[in-house]
Amino acid sequence: MGALALAHKKSLKPLAASPDLSFLFRKSIADHLQASPENIFLYWKGRVALYALLKSMNVGEGDEVIIPAFTCVVVPNAILYLGAKPVYVDIDRKTYNINVNLIEEKINPRTKVILAQNTFGLPPDIEAIQKIAQKNNLRVLEDCTHGFGGQTMGKPNGTIAEASFFSSQWNKPFSTGIGGFAYARDPMIISRLRDLEKQFIQPSYKDQVQLRSMIAVRNLLNNSSAYWMAVKTYRRLSKMGLVIGSSADNELNDILMPADYLKAMSTVQMNHGIGQVARIKEYIDKRISIARRYAE
Repeated sequence: MGALALAHKKSLKPLAASPDLSFLFRKSIADHLQASPENIFLYWKGRVALYALLKSMNVGEGDEVIIPAFTCVVVPNAILYLGAKPVYVDIDRKTYNINVNLIEEKINPRTKVILAQNTFGLPPDIEAIQKIAQKNNLRVLEDCTHGFGGQTMGKPNGTIAEASFFSSQWNKPFSTGIGGFAYARDPMIISRLRDLEKQFIQPSYKDQVQLRSMIAVRNLLNNSSAYWMAVKTYRRLSKMGLVIGSSADNELNDILMPADYLKAMSTVQMNHGIGQVARIKEYIDKRISIARRYAE
């Protein structure tokens, strides 16, 4: 077999992360959430964590999930991939989060879950949402894609409801390039998440090399004048499918699940993520400083 054929074969080979590395990364996250590593599940992207949690909550054909009308397209996508229906509720103009006063009018016998989204780091009125859920025998799922490192009611964001999902994409509180993770404390949900993990594909050698290169370039240009030009170039290349993008083209133009959607987190993401989580206070302090400048 020639060198090119060997290289091609290697690029297709799935690469699973070692149990030790997975544990270290999950523990670094769990420590900040005041939880156990057994409560944390790692994914190629945050939207996959959302899908896995909804499936573990038995959301399926004909069910309805209440979500804020101001959200990312990947949120309703995950619901549609399960054969369920996203039901939109308008937002509170002050917080950009779901308007809790409008939730109950959207509840019906098909409703299964209320998604409590944390928008731009601003937590929703989780206490009010939980009261509505308890009254109507529904589950609450926290969307903490923007919320890692913050607190609500004296508890880490994402730990008040029985389950939550986070993103570690490029612009989130900490980054693994792309990536995400789920938190769950309900034993039944945890058991189902573990069973579902067996169906996931592993990132290929090509995936990992490409992502490692992208992270290196971002680190190199992060504080340079070329940064925004690099971001524009990245977006163009990802739209063309030439590099790993935050969203594949079919996710933006279709409601069918992409073939490689259910993918586990890679070694590259975990290695990078451990160092990133260790610096989370630094990153949060910087964001607070920037927010204050905007406010002024």
